[in-house]
Amino acid sequence: MILELEQTVHGYRRGHELLAGGKGLPKADLTELLRLSDLSGSMIEPKFDDYLTLYPLPSRSHYCIARTWQDVDAPRRGCVFTHSILVPMDDWADGLSAFAVAALHRRPSNANLASFEAATPPIELGPNAANSYASKSGGPPEGPLHDFIVKYYEKQKIPIVWPFIDAAWTDDLLLRVADLGHGPLRSRFAGCSYALQSKATAERVFDLMLVPRKAMGRFSEVSPSNIVDNTATVGASVENAAQFGGSYGLAEALLNGSPDLTQLIREAGGTLPASRDTIVKLVRISEMREMSKNASSGILAELDLWNAIAPTADVAIKAKRSALLEAWSRLKELEPDDRMNFLMSVLQRAMRPSMRQAYAETRPNWVGSVSISAEETSDGVALLAERRNAPAPFVALVAKSLVKDLRITSETLPALAVIDRRTARRMIAHQPTLPKIILDAADATSQGRAFADRVSSWLNDGMAGRARRAKIHLLGSRWILLHDDLAKTVLTDLEETDVHTLLETVARNPTSYSIPIRKLLADCVKRARKKAAAHYVREGLRHHEELALAEMSASGFEEVLKILDRTRDIGDAELAVDFLRGFLQSSKLVPTQSEADRMFDLLVADPASDDEILSGLARRVSARKVGAVKVITPRLVETRKTLARRRFEFVLRSRFEKGMVDAKFSEAVAELARDGAVDRRLVDAMIDRMLSIAADGKPRKLWSSTKILLQGLPPRTFEIAPDLLLQLAGRTAKSFDDEIVALWLDILGITKERSPARWKSLAIASLVLAERERKAPMGPIVAATFAPYYASLPKGRKSNWLLDPFGFFEVPDRRKEAAGQIIEWFHDSTWSPAFLALAASNAGILEKVLKIARSQKRHTLIDRMRNDLRQRRMKMLDLRVTDFVET
Repeated sequence: MILELEQTVHGYRRGHELLAGGKGLPKADLTELLRLSDLSGSMIEPKFDDYLTLYPLPSRSHYCIARTWQDVDAPRRGCVFTHSILVPMDDWADGLSAFAVAALHRRPSNANLASFEAATPPIELGPNAANSYASKSGGPPEGPLHDFIVKYYEKQKIPIVWPFIDAAWTDDLLLRVADLGHGPLRSRFAGCSYALQSKATAERVFDLMLVPRKAMGRFSEVSPSNIVDNTATVGASVENAAQFGGSYGLAEALLNGSPDLTQLIREAGGTLPASRDTIVKLVRISEMREMSKNASSGILAELDLWNAIAPTADVAIKAKRSALLEAWSRLKELEPDDRMNFLMSVLQRAMRPSMRQAYAETRPNWVGSVSISAEETSDGVALLAERRNAPAPFVALVAKSLVKDLRITSETLPALAVIDRRTARRMIAHQPTLPKIILDAADATSQGRAFADRVSSWLNDGMAGRARRAKIHLLGSRWILLHDDLAKTVLTDLEETDVHTLLETVARNPTSYSIPIRKLLADCVKRARKKAAAHYVREGLRHHEELALAEMSASGFEEVLKILDRTRDIGDAELAVDFLRGFLQSSKLVPTQSEADRMFDLLVADPASDDEILSGLARRVSARKVGAVKVITPRLVETRKTLARRRFEFVLRSRFEKGMVDAKFSEAVAELARDGAVDRRLVDAMIDRMLSIAADGKPRKLWSSTKILLQGLPPRTFEIAPDLLLQLAGRTAKSFDDEIVALWLDILGITKERSPARWKSLAIASLVLAERERKAPMGPIVAATFAPYYASLPKGRKSNWLLDPFGFFEVPDRRKEAAGQIIEWFHDSTWSPAFLALAASNAGILEKVLKIARSQKRHTLIDRMRNDLRQRRMKMLDLRVTDFVET
């Protein structure tokens, strides 16, 4: 640094006054210079050597380093010449060497005063400037020196009075004390190497006054504890100095100087507290730097000291940065066994608030270059297990090594198992994949369940930010499907974007899940239904554990069919059918006709298909599908019924309504019967349809269709036949002709053949209808139905003996039309012969019955009739029969 320094000369002219320089200085500064440049007290000896006085000026613009000589040519005793060099305070605080400035002193005289008017010549000054100062002596005795160190630096006494006999070393000591001060301390330091009485600036007493022993009587007001003991021995002084570190370093620096220490003080001291204790710590740091050349513990001690003397991050940045750089450099040189311990220790210190800014600036120097081996990774995990509150960079480094190189082994797992929850969560925050990697490694050593417990405890209670990503990565671990607590921890806060990963995990792990896990999975799918459906549309189904989730995700049959197609594409048609079956069972949606066709094709070929579901689809499939498909599986009863009914309805619409009662209609009816699709509800519906057709004027077609219908109906449905005939006859009465009567008789014959139990009721209904339709040619029907009617009459009550079978017929022609055929039936009757005789008598055909019986040589019937009449005491009727026989 090149500077021109202001200077002044004070001496005797008309008293002690300014002789040269000082232009432009404030009045307060001039007054202070005048006062302190005079002799430091009344003389105690005729002669004295030149001495130094150092002090700040009141304006704080300059620091004064003055040398005073005795003016032996002055007219009176005690006059002096003082050359004062004024150093700008900023430059002084930045570390200008006091020795270098003191080297500029020249003895003034009356002859050379003019040369002091200007500034000093341009010279280079600075902490590393050449020390051109000529030392007078090697220094003070060691015992008093250590006593001084204790009182001045440790106990921080003010003022310090040091009595001396030999002044040879006093200037050196004063300058070294000034130079061993950092900016805030040296800017206020004031000292004198030849104080004849107590000296003070305008603000405060001098810090250090070196006093000739003969003048000590003038310092009686100073406490003895502030006076250096010249009788102190080295041992006693060292014992006192041992109470704080740095004693030996300070002694060495004060005796012989220490460029390294001076440089350290200049670099670091600018923002440090204005405390002498700071100098002690800086000395210790200097000692630690020296020690660190052989032992890494010196670096750690230095970092501790920096934390103590510079507790805020913006203080001593350069020195802290230098210490950390040295630590990173040393890390590379250490043996593997020591590296992790040292690294953690350094990072613990670097993470302190006072070091964070320096750490941030040096971080690239180690983060990019430090890589740790598998063995060191294990050491790091062990350290994390032993020590809580490990520094974040150390946690991140170990976590990264575990994840990047998959270094979780049987050796590291025990340590990971005992890592505290907070440390584990910090590791996970840096490496979200770590829990999954740990679980995978634990799986390989049969410790999966134990570590699932640990991971669950690490992650529960929620984790925000990057740490939440750990849960997403865990979605890829099978343990979330096997461990209830871990599943709850991971899946509770799952977001929609994570559902694909979850479903992939389910797909890769075809195992049976517990009920709580099934519920959690279901909740996740419900929260992200659209994304879940998109996943299954894209990926298809791979095992049965996915079925319920896929069923919940699908919101319509379009998605269902896409999932079906994709599942069949990847080769699992059976699973596709199971999925469709499950969806149809749980869904209340109604498919379109085309959707129903596709789903029906899939399910109808499946031997495990549910009849109820398939029959429901059969109601919705297209007519083309109804006509084409054939269901032959025996157990699909309802499905076959549904298809048969739909085909019959189709035939009704397409053929019957158009009058085409042909083989197609017969086949449809036969299918109805074969598949058991006929029930009362269907028959009633068919009757309504047929009656509506009858109303359109097609009675013959109607009766022909009825004949075909009854030919195809199963016997159990013939209970509808009487009602059907009555309704048909009622609708077609005006159109009765011989052809319709013939169809009616055919229907009676079909009924008698296929359902004898229903034939009697149908016959009676027909007889009743024949009696009612008086204008129609009903004789054949009466003859055909009289026998079942007569057989239905009660036989055990006397009130029935006189029943007239022809009581229905008020028209004689109707009786005559049917009489012959009825008589034929009488001969085969199983009724009581007496009742037959009575019925024939009442009907007016008794003689015809007897005559036919005799002509056919059925004498047994006549004999049985006579015997039965006598037993029942029916005398009048017995006489008629007897008269016929005898006649």
